[in-house]
Amino acid sequence: MSLRLEIVAAEKTLFDDRVDSLVAPGVEGQLGILPKHATLITILQSGELRYRIDQVDQRLQIDGGFLDIQADHVTALVDLPIT
Repeated sequence: MSLRLEIVAAEKTLFDDRVDSLVAPGVEGQLGILPKHATLITILQSGELRYRIDQVDQRLQIDGGFLDIQADHVTALVDLPIT
């Protein structure tokens, strides 16, 4: 079982595919998301957005944003650190 994850920055979609799980840096700590998660909209803080595909963890450093969870579809609207 999986969920669809979209990661969108200001100018483009960075990722749009199925993932097994997601861990996001919420304002009150790490937020773990699995398929069938309750509907939620929350603020993200700076930190590491981690998602798992086929037992392999992927990581993206973010500088805050918003997370919208609807059934098995998660949208992360993120700010990226300036490099």
